[in-house]
Amino acid sequence: MPTEFKNIIIKAKKGSDIKLMTQKELSPSDMKDQFASLSLPKGQMSAEFLSKEEQFILQQKEEDRVRYKGMEVLLIQLSLEECTISLKKWKNGSSMCYMLSSPKNKVTTNNDLKVRDIIQIRNGNKSNLGQVFAYPDPTREPRPAT
Repeated sequence: MPTEFKNIIIKAKKGSDIKLMTQKELSPSDMKDQFASLSLPKGQMSAEFLSKEEQFILQQKEEDRVRYKGMEVLLIQLSLEECTISLKKWKNGSSMCYMLSSPKNKVTTNNDLKVRDIIQIRNGNKSNLGQVFAYPDPTREPRPAT
């Protein structure tokens, strides 16, 4: 994990025990504008990264009783700017996955993400709701905001 990201999590966000939950190579479907989310298959998670309370929140359904409610989580971008992005549970056929959505398209554009780039999802502190951190391609240097 790049030092800049780790410092933000530890100092500003009081994160500790930073764990890699998943690393994902972006696919062509992840990058299509009409799909406004990035899928994170549950089977690819290296550890359960949500607290019991967060799991409970993500199990709740919208009023339509079909879609799951989400929660806002912190996203640290390559420029080191922070924003929030929605984390939701998603049923895809018989399997479940997590989705990062809104503002996914803005984030992929602002960070010049391309197919085959890698993002990492980490958890910085189990005791703080919404402290799931995502950032693009750890081999790329942070860039100034545009």
